[in-house]
Amino acid sequence: WRPPQSAYDALSKAVKANFANDDSGDNPDGKFIHTYCPDEGYPPLLDALKRKLQKENGLHNPHVMVTAGANQAYVNCVLTFLDEQGNDRPPNGGRIRKCVVFEPYYFNHVMAVQSTRGGKNCGGLACRGVGDDAESAGEVEGLLVGPTKHGVPDLDWLRSKLEQYKFTDAATSSSQSLGNAIRMVTLVNPGNPSGVALPYFFL
Repeated sequence: WRPPQSAYDALSKAVKANFANDDSGDNPDGKFIHTYCPDEGYPPLLDALKRKLQKENGLHNPHVMVTAGANQAYVNCVLTFLDEQGNDRPPNGGRIRKCVVFEPYYFNHVMAVQSTRGGKNCGGLACRGVGDDAESAGEVEGLLVGPTKHGVPDLDWLRSKLEQYKFTDAATSSSQSLGNAIRMVTLVNPGNPSGVALPYFFL
């Protein structure tokens, strides 16, 4: 499909406004056409998306970021949730924050963790390792790769890992969770490359 005619008209208007050095109230797009916009995205588009989410989706005060495709959005999530400042959180000092993907995974998701987390096997291939050992040298640091059955993620495996990576109060032997080293669980729907569609109740 192609953009609607209104998009072409708006682009043409913005180009003409920039050429004429006109960024007045009637031509606010003129000043953006040959410059970098704010990191979060083009302000008028952000405002329009926020209004849409509030009016049509009932979301109160939504925070919106526009990215150059889903891959950039995913990298932003990795940088946010796998922040290294959380790796030394007591009482589990040294526990590395983890991201879960399920095989067959979308390769760019693994690459995002490889390129932002570094560490052992940064350039290697992700695998579950011998005996499903989460700390196997065959794994990318910060990444857990879960199994699927006919393309459907194994939720029992995920529950076991969430239990395994709980932060608990070792000083008091309390079983109360203080958080979890697993900060991201990645589900692609429909699956890429499997094409399997996960139903609403599963999600």
